[in-house]
Amino acid sequence: MRATFDTLKKREAEQVSGIFISVDTDRDTPQTASDYAAFFHERIIGLSGSAEEISAVAKRYFALYQKAPAAKGVSDYTVDHSATIYLIGRDGLVQGLMRTPTVGEMVHAIRDALSS
Repeated sequence: MRATFDTLKKREAEQVSGIFISVDTDRDTPQTASDYAAFFHERIIGLSGSAEEISAVAKRYFALYQKAPAAKGVSDYTVDHSATIYLIGRDGLVQGLMRTPTVGEMVHAIRDALSS
């Protein structure tokens, strides 16, 4: 994501914000989600919430996630989740979905959204 923001012109980047939502409600707090998101770029905010809040957002955007059981004898777990990037316009409506886009594809989609 940093490369995408760095590729945009300054005036374009100033009009774009990223939102990262953690689905690991047992381990991630709003602060840990914020710290994680900031690693990618300062214009990306990290959010977390209660299990009910995260479930409601996930349903709204058809995002999937689940705890994956740990290997036998291991007390830790992982969280399997979809990794879709939602491009949301100024009007709050989804303008596009992307899975593993290149920097060029992201920049193009953002510029299209900014011009509409």
